[in-house]
Amino acid sequence: MNYKNKISLIIFSLLTGVLLTAFSAKKVSARCVDLYGGGQTCYEGELQVNKMVKNPSNGDYTDNLYSDNAKYSPDQEIWFRVTVKNTGSDTLNDTELKDKFPNYVLFTSGNGFWNDTDKTLTWKVDSLAPNESKSYEIKGKIIDSNSLPNDSGIYCVNNYAEAKKDNKIASDTTYFCINNQVLGMTTMPKTGSNLLLTITLLFSTFIIFFISFRKFSSKSI
Repeated sequence: MNYKNKISLIIFSLLTGVLLTAFSAKKVSARCVDLYGGGQTCYEGELQVNKMVKNPSNGDYTDNLYSDNAKYSPDQEIWFRVTVKNTGSDTLNDTELKDKFPNYVLFTSGNGFWNDTDKTLTWKVDSLAPNESKSYEIKGKIIDSNSLPNDSGIYCVNNYAEAKKDNKIASDTTYFCINNQVLGMTTMPKTGSNLLLTITLLFSTFIIFFISFRKFSSKSI
């Protein structure tokens, strides 16, 4: 085989390989997300979920509230928003949504069924047309100060949301912090104690003044 025939054979083999790959491979527009608790799930890009938390300082929803942003306090209400979107070309029916609450947060209200054991709210979206999105708000409450692990500190957690339809799955998390720091005196003295202390001090001052006055009067005589 001469040199020109070898070149022709190599070019033919390359073209054959490209054509076979183009006709046999399935085009999949896939992306991966980190799952709550570790790991990843990859899926075709036909579902999209956005999980947000309300900023307690201005009332706006945001993706995350880090430790240097506004923080929640014990016993304070907290609001979450879950938005699911159909990014595919077909209508999706009965898409399942799940919202898993983190530690230190109690469930108050929201659409769906609440499972107190795994702290998860589950509901279904009847229909999502192509490029349609729907949003849902969920209300919770931060636990009281005595139920937090320590007397003071900042605790940061993730709230996880997931959408699933057949083999299509999407997930997102929102991050926020709880401030349980104690500043200054935590327990104020009772009013009665303050009044008794004031009367005692005034009486002691009067006794000292009276004794000093008697001594001064005796010396003057």
